[in-house]
Amino acid sequence: MFRLIMCTFLLSGTMGEIIRDGPCDLDNINAVRDLDVTKMTGVWNQLKRIQNALEIGACSTLTITLHSEANVTHIMLSNREVYEKAAHVREGRIVPRVNGIFSIEYQNMTYDSVVVATEYSKYAILYSCMPATENKSSIVAWVYSKTLTLEQVEQDANFTAAINSVNVLQNATWVETKQTVDACKINAGVMFRLSPILAALAMLFVCKDIIATN
Repeated sequence: MFRLIMCTFLLSGTMGEIIRDGPCDLDNINAVRDLDVTKMTGVWNQLKRIQNALEIGACSTLTITLHSEANVTHIMLSNREVYEKAAHVREGRIVPRVNGIFSIEYQNMTYDSVVVATEYSKYAILYSCMPATENKSSIVAWVYSKTLTLEQVEQDANFTAAINSVNVLQNATWVETKQTVDACKINAGVMFRLSPILAALAMLFVCKDIIATN
């Protein structure tokens, strides 16, 4: 029981996402239902995010690429951020499902996502959900852009309308992601390495297993 209480605390507090009642229900979120993921290839700059334990750094980017193998095309992704002057990278892939919903898969976790709105050459609002406990779900969202300036994105009337169309995002607390030269600077000779928050992801899955058995 003590482990269950501690895990519930970690999921609702330390992870930092929005915790809401009820299971994930991406079918009823306003989103791009005819999303063409292949049009989203390239490097996207993260401009702001809802605070979460998946990321703690700055200069965050999302790179989407296509990889063909045995006549099958895979949609690969790479998340990069700078933390303590070192670059941290997580590699994964995108698996399209139905109705504009797709899974983001990393080695240690998988969560479902939709794109709330996008101008393929300008910006994208990514909304993700994962079970937190039996009767609650955890929400995370990000704003990505092909530019480095949040002001340009927020001036777009379609962008503002898209944010306001999702109740949980209207009054959410967003954290602006620094994309300055200083924030993106890494120490010479520092090798790329996996983000230290993978330990938090491991804890998430341990907790979900404990919760499922209680």
